[in-house]
Amino acid sequence: MIKFPRLHFPFPRHNHTLHVQFNTRQCQACGKCVKACPKHVLGTIAFLSHRHVHVEKANSCIGCNACIRACQHQAIQSRENLQ
Repeated sequence: MIKFPRLHFPFPRHNHTLHVQFNTRQCQACGKCVKACPKHVLGTIAFLSHRHVHVEKANSCIGCNACIRACQHQAIQSRENLQ
């Protein structure tokens, strides 16, 4: 069975947790960060012709940075680095 990302409208934007921030323009929707997350915080979505990572359970993020290490496109950053 093929699973397709669900359609989602980006308002409000779900591109960060307390610990990480996603750049949806750099995201290639490869899903490696989704698979790496031990708490199932992330998912992928499709919006018209654009696909990217979506934060589904921001409160479940424990800041382990597994998603950052898994992302080969550097689309995810620690929020500590942004301050």
